[in-house]
Amino acid sequence: MTKLVSPTRIYGEAGSDERPYSVDRTTRAFPVIDYSHHEIHDGSHYFIKSFFDMNTTTFDFMFVTPNTITYSHSIWEVSAEGEMNFLLYENASVSANGTPIPSFNNNRNSNNIALTLAYELPTVITTGALVWSGVVGSAKASGGTARSDNEFIGKINTKYLFRINKIATGANWIDYHFNWYEHTNKT
Repeated sequence: MTKLVSPTRIYGEAGSDERPYSVDRTTRAFPVIDYSHHEIHDGSHYFIKSFFDMNTTTFDFMFVTPNTITYSHSIWEVSAEGEMNFLLYENASVSANGTPIPSFNNNRNSNNIALTLAYELPTVITTGALVWSGVVGSAKASGGTARSDNEFIGKINTKYLFRINKIATGANWIDYHFNWYEHTNKT
């Protein structure tokens, strides 16, 4: 007995460019991208990327999530020449936010700016609750996360302290990459 399956038509958003969703002619696969990649195209994906020679025993970054219904979904990666640990604290208390770090939109054609704010060297009163930690450098793997099940969704209106503690002596070049997209839940 032969079973016939009716084709399902999938359409994009309503508008002048509405057309059936198609498959790749060569492989018959549905061309798809993951959600974070979609956020890049949508102009709501941001990053900070740089490096520095850590000449102190502790270096702090702080991120402040927006006080809106927009959620910050983030991942990060930190690597080091010498051994160090990397700690993430939630609900840090500071007397001064520190120096603003400019973030960039991954979609360079978008005029959207990040609602999540980044700073370096805040004046820390209390670190808050430790929610993540790792050790990197000196032949250890890079610290950080990959997208999907390691994505970190920050609490609304919360200060997150990323602290780097130098363990090795001598020069210690730090390379960091923080990236996130900002998402409002669909109703």
